[in-house]
Amino acid sequence: MRKIYSYYSDSHRAFAHIEANSKKEVQERALEYGDKVKLSDISLLMVQRNGEYLRYV
Repeated sequence: MRKIYSYYSDSHRAFAHIEANSKKEVQERALEYGDKVKLSDISLLMVQRNGEYLRYV
């Protein structure tokens, strides 16, 4: 099952979408891109199950 998370990137002034297993992993990747993001600012955007995307927004 693939999960896609979203957060607002202040450094790029746009929403970033990252495929990850958890919010913590998204937070770590955001730091690599130069974004300091709180866990509460990250939201689950989509989950892919059996090749079909289920939207959570």
